[in-house]
Amino acid sequence: MRSVHKQRLFLIFSCLIVLSAASFLALYALQENINLFYMPSEIPDKIIRLHCNFRLGGQVKPGSIAQDPHSLKTQFKVRDQKKEIRVIYTGVLPDLFRAGQSVVVEGRFNQYGILVAQRVLAKHDERYRPRVSA
Repeated sequence: MRSVHKQRLFLIFSCLIVLSAASFLALYALQENINLFYMPSEIPDKIIRLHCNFRLGGQVKPGSIAQDPHSLKTQFKVRDQKKEIRVIYTGVLPDLFRAGQSVVVEGRFNQYGILVAQRVLAKHDERYRPRVSA
């Protein structure tokens, strides 16, 4: 092999290594910003046993919202087509939070199998409806 071929081969391998390293670093940095969540029927048993933080997504079950009149404590159920999970949250709920609305809840299970939420995010639907002015 001539020296010109060796230089080109070295240049190609160097570019591949640099591109691979840049791709790895970009994916590693984005890993923390990905907001994935489990649906109630998808929750693995290890999350329940380990009491680790995770995100739960679904709809608020109609008729399940119960607010304590003396505190900011709220209980409700998040459901999908197969399963529902009871959630307890202490704090101010988002304006879009209501029965039948999609939510993402971040928290962990307690020893009784109830999700204790640290954050509740209400999701709006994808249909845009402008306000009707009178």
